[in-house]
Amino acid sequence: HTFQPGGAIVHFHGPKPREFLIFVEQGTCGQFFWLCEYGWLGSLCDYWPDWHSVYTQVKAEDEQSGMVSSTAEDTLRMTTRLMDACSWIKQPRPPPFWTGKERATPTLRDLHMKKWGYGV
Repeated sequence: HTFQPGGAIVHFHGPKPREFLIFVEQGTCGQFFWLCEYGWLGSLCDYWPDWHSVYTQVKAEDEQSGMVSSTAEDTLRMTTRLMDACSWIKQPRPPPFWTGKERATPTLRDLHMKKWGYGV
């Protein structure tokens, strides 16, 4: 790209990161129905650290170039919240208490139960 030589376009098919977050917070996934649950129970948390790293790098580059973007701030905040949820759901046993930035939502608890086969 002539404007940003090192730029890249990221295109997600299906639910976007914001929809995954809304699903875990509110239990809804808009037009994607079961795809959000499928993503959480499947491989979302395996590849999410890579996306989080990309968003962190983009925000740092924006700051270095003097660009202040509320979108970059919001996106980084969203990816951090998804990382918190992934760190909780990837544990085969529930932690004795929630140590993330927020308490586990009912949807997150349901996903954990489905993934590992017991309630939390």
